Amino acid sequence: MSRFDFIQTSLPDLMLVQRKAVEDHRGFLSRFYCIEAFAEAGIKKPIVQINQTLTRKKGAVRGLHFQHPPHAEIKFVSCLKGEVLDVAVDIRRTSPTFLQWHGEILSAANRKSLLIPEGYAHGFQALTEDCELIYLHTSAYHPDAEGALNVTDPVLSIDWPLPVTDMSQRDQNPLFFNNINYRYKYFLNEHICYICTQGGSRTLTHKVHYDLNVACLPIPALAQIFNSVIIAFLYSLEKN
Repeated sequence: MSRFDFIQTSLPDLMLVQRKAVEDHRGFLSRFYCIEAFAEAGIKKPIVQINQTLTRKKGAVRGLHFQHPPHAEIKFVSCLKGEVLDVAVDIRRTSPTFLQWHGEILSAANRKSLLIPEGYAHGFQALTEDCELIYLHTSAYHPDAEGALNVTDPVLSIDWPLPVTDMSQRDQNPLFFNNINYRYKYFLNEHICYICTQGGSRTLTHKVHYDLNVACLPIPALAQIFNSVIIAFLYSLEKN
């Protein structure tokens, strides 16, 4: 008997996982991960890193984080203590649900987990005090590949159930999509095209990889507008 139910959500490849517990008078046993069960569900990449977070304040938000290729990752997120709204945003440029989000309540009591595929950004809001989460990753953390979306961006329109009361300075930094002045230039380094954009008084540098499967984020609107220019630019350089 499988210890997991894999349930497709409203967004492609994003799955809710219900962990089944075996209970008796002593308590319960709940399996967090099984390589065979996950492989049967199509998740065959190995887990290479496990992280745990503690979020003390109710209403606090972490995210929305992702890693650029070649360090894009699958995340398996579970709540060990408390209750959170766990959110994933589709940032795959070619996806029909590009920039749409889906949220699930994860708690220690409901034993639900969110299985977040590559090409999604992830974040959560603590709905209780002292929330503890555990993350299983298929890629190690690479700071130079890190990207982020702004959790309060009206383009995403994420319906956080509580006022956002506490965020890190890093998570406050990503600009809103509509606040970007689209002045840009390109320069090439190996197989990555870098786009420099000016937003207000800040200059941001974003990576666009040759496959362009994941948009140049945290400003996917830029990638949409200039995508054809970027592709033509890359191919012209490659041919020359």
